[in-house]
Amino acid sequence: MAIEILSDELVNDGHVMRVTVRIPAGDKASMVREGLLGLAQEARLAPGEGGEIRAALEDKFGAENVAAGLTSYVASMAAPAVVNQKNLHIMFTPQSTVERVDGLFDENALEMKIDLILRPEYELTDYSPVHVKRQSIEITDKMVSLQIAQEMERFASFEEAGGPLEVGDYAMFDMTTQVNGEEAASLSGKNSRIALVRGEMPDGFIDAVVGMMPGDERTFDFTAKLPGAPENAAPDTFNVRAKLIEKRLRRVPELTDEFVRESMKGAGVGETAESFRAAVKERMEAQLAQQQKLQDENMVDAELAKRLDANIPDLYLENTHRDILQNMQANLAAQGMTIAQYAQQQGANEQQFSMMIAMHAHESLRQGFALDAYFRHMGQEVTDADIDAALHEMTPGHEEQARANFDKNGAWFVVRETAARLKAHNDAVSKAIFE
Repeated sequence: MAIEILSDELVNDGHVMRVTVRIPAGDKASMVREGLLGLAQEARLAPGEGGEIRAALEDKFGAENVAAGLTSYVASMAAPAVVNQKNLHIMFTPQSTVERVDGLFDENALEMKIDLILRPEYELTDYSPVHVKRQSIEITDKMVSLQIAQEMERFASFEEAGGPLEVGDYAMFDMTTQVNGEEAASLSGKNSRIALVRGEMPDGFIDAVVGMMPGDERTFDFTAKLPGAPENAAPDTFNVRAKLIEKRLRRVPELTDEFVRESMKGAGVGETAESFRAAVKERMEAQLAQQQKLQDENMVDAELAKRLDANIPDLYLENTHRDILQNMQANLAAQGMTIAQYAQQQGANEQQFSMMIAMHAHESLRQGFALDAYFRHMGQEVTDADIDAALHEMTPGHEEQARANFDKNGAWFVVRETAARLKAHNDAVSKAIFE
């Protein structure tokens, strides 16, 4: 990729390098084609020729929005050549200085301005090994018993039982449900198994069906909020017609030698209840050791960050805050949730949640800059083994594909900087004094 740097200047108090680049027509066409394909995949549009994809995207999102998306993509793809030519250390995704550039679809070379946020260099007040105070935790017999009780739940069975329904029973219903006068297919059906457990089902439903016998039918109303409803939303009105098919009791088997031999054969837990208990405890201790290791490493990074001599500019805090929110939004969307719903689950309002993200962004930056300073001060260098370790950390199980991608886009500087921080982190952890 023959990207030509026409000019550069430092802006925003020297934290941003603004470069004017010239992208040859052939490279521009390739970037635009790849960008269109990427946008089409995100929009789940059927693959087609370049012109067809562009037309479909513009029809769905509008020509200006498509041009804006392509402008961002072209800027991000052209930036690695600038970083490599000028040996820069940057942070965040490079951005075009304008929302949309002209000439994306013609046959000429493209000139555009790109802003690159430079990685600042700070120092630590002290480079001696950090001291970390550990919290002593051990696996107790009570903890093992609780874990075993949870695992035995997997073997629970449901047995038909007589008598009237009681709180805590499991029941099979044929039922139809309306919510606010509208049919609710997802809450209707035949042989629907329902646990009459408070907190899992609305109290209004449980109170209405308690006392029913198999064959009984009842029609009743109650109010409750649908899952995920805003905190200040009014309750919904449910109208239910339910017929009890059968009542069931949930039975959890007792842990005995016979149960272990028959139900856990080949699981590597021995043949007795005592050997199963020992295996559970051993597994819990291994998990605790791994958690302790991660906690130790996090505490080392946090202690290093306390030594950072820096007043981080808002530019870096705002971009980190934005990146954290965007990543969180994408992850939650894959689970069918919004950030507002997640914040509500955490017991925080919008302002409190935003403050939590801001604090996380601040600490994340301080820890990263502290590792950068440590790496430079210790005179460390990135080796091929460090690159391998960084690729494994970034894309576990997909290292070869990642190599091919970095070879193609020239963004190996991302891997090198990750490798440098990882090497500094590992060295600081190995020298830390744990008390």
